[in-house]
Amino acid sequence: MKKAIIYSAHGEKYVKESIEFANQTRKSITNDISLILHTAAGTDFNLLNNSPFDIIITQEMNEVFIDKKFGFKIQCMIHSCEALDFDQFLFLDSDARIMKPGALEVFDLLNQFDIAVAHAPVRHVFFHRPELSNLYSHPKNDTHPPVPLCFPEFNTGVILFKKTCISLFKKWQELYLNDLIKHPHDQGSFRRAVYFSNLRIATLAPEYNDRRNKKGCFISHQRNIKCM
Repeated sequence: MKKAIIYSAHGEKYVKESIEFANQTRKSITNDISLILHTAAGTDFNLLNNSPFDIIITQEMNEVFIDKKFGFKIQCMIHSCEALDFDQFLFLDSDARIMKPGALEVFDLLNQFDIAVAHAPVRHVFFHRPELSNLYSHPKNDTHPPVPLCFPEFNTGVILFKKTCISLFKKWQELYLNDLIKHPHDQGSFRRAVYFSNLRIATLAPEYNDRRNKKGCFISHQRNIKCM
């Protein structure tokens, strides 16, 4: 199985951030795993001199992504499934890095599952009155029922996936770009797309998407948990 770890970043600030954290990731991964950057066409390649990436992919920046900024990273996952010659992917936010080689064990999950994600530390849907909950889980005119409140919200900064997830990512992008799920980020639309996807979903343990930089973590985000 050919494996890749992918960062997606556009704009100087986030490209620099992805380089910083990919350099840390590089220290923990083996040579048989490719490190990839997905970025916007027109990115200043001087920023990428001596970068840790094996492959750099550029795509045109759709105007809709300017207002719906998370759409570009979803496009990264769609492109990975459609066009890249790899079997298994680990998507990381630009401020995430692998802390130790043991984290690579996550790829073994794809022997049994299609996708693996961690629970979000804060679930947006629970911060609203119950009588309004459908606004945050169910788009108008959708033939599917609402997503049950007991189904969790997932963090989308660390996503392990196979190419079989392409339909999920396209549905996620559709829901997100058309603002069909009321949510300040992309996690509400991801939650609904996953629920109706029929994919085999593995839930990552908290140390595989840690946001508080504990010593025992395997994959970590730089920023701390923020209550909404």
